[in-house]
Amino acid sequence: DSPPSSPSFSPNGTNRTLKEVETGQTKSSPRLWTFEEDKSLIDAIAGRPSPQLKWTELAKYVHGRSGKQCRERYLNHLQPQLKRDVRWSPVEDAVIFEHVKAFGCRWAMMTKIFVGRSDNSIKNRYNLLRNRYTKEIHSMLMSIPVFHNDRPLPTKSQSLQELLDDQVILK
Repeated sequence: DSPPSSPSFSPNGTNRTLKEVETGQTKSSPRLWTFEEDKSLIDAIAGRPSPQLKWTELAKYVHGRSGKQCRERYLNHLQPQLKRDVRWSPVEDAVIFEHVKAFGCRWAMMTKIFVGRSDNSIKNRYNLLRNRYTKEIHSMLMSIPVFHNDRPLPTKSQSLQELLDDQVILK
């Protein structure tokens, strides 16, 4: 038996690269950031003014991370001015919905309104609230009885015979 000629076949018997097999990581399973990586990134950024941050250059100080990963990690998690442990207020929740209604999902623009909140945290908050409200509204709608010709519609538990017995057949 010879190995398949498929280009995705590798000598280790999987469709993953040897590095992926050895590390247990795949392209679809991102590696969590370690304390050491966070510290390396913060140290690399320290003392540099914001306009001079070149993420691809900074990534050289954090082994195994791309410029995009470094940028997202810093802006969404490590910036000193981020409100990490501060709960969202009902006023903030209302402002998010008002802003989305007026301007759409422009999260980066909202960071100017919500000082100390990242665009990602604002987006996550909006999605959490939207999903919560959608479930509540769906639950309320499902509890409303539905009528047709002044008679309630059948439920799933009613048998077909019960439905036929109730029908008036005109010939």
